[in-house]
Amino acid sequence: ASLLRRFQSTLVIAEHNNDTLTPITLNTITAAKRLGGEVSCLVAGTSCDKVAQELSEVQGVAKVLVAQHDVYKGFLAEELTPLILETHKKFNYTHICAGASAFGKNLIPRVAGKLDVAPVSDIIEIQSPDTFVRTIYAGNILCTVQCDEAIKVFTVRGTSFEAAPTSGGSASLEK
Repeated sequence: ASLLRRFQSTLVIAEHNNDTLTPITLNTITAAKRLGGEVSCLVAGTSCDKVAQELSEVQGVAKVLVAQHDVYKGFLAEELTPLILETHKKFNYTHICAGASAFGKNLIPRVAGKLDVAPVSDIIEIQSPDTFVRTIYAGNILCTVQCDEAIKVFTVRGTSFEAAPTSGGSASLEK
């Protein structure tokens, strides 16, 4: 299992308002770190340098990818999905994830659909790089899901993971 973890790479889609990072992104980074391998964050917006700088200092983030353009103004899944697919094509991530907020719940199924994989929604635990736990039946039952897709695409329940420390990191910024 440790050999498998070494070859993992995860893309976390950062949720923000062009000024500050949404807290659920820090929880998602913690979940991504549990997968092993390198964690990169994608920041897309109109003037999001401040958010990118904030993310570069988060512990566990190796790389912050920044895309700034007016087309990302509304943070629409329809506009962000092609960017995420292009980013994945360039870096060949094994996992793509976002927080299970309205933003992530709108974006991740579209990304998964375009990649022709099944998304895993609202995970609360990571057992291995391909095995996740999520709730079903309004949270009354825990369901362990083993995902055999080539690319694992999922949303993370923010309350199930601690927020990643916002200092001590030294990620590179790529625009």
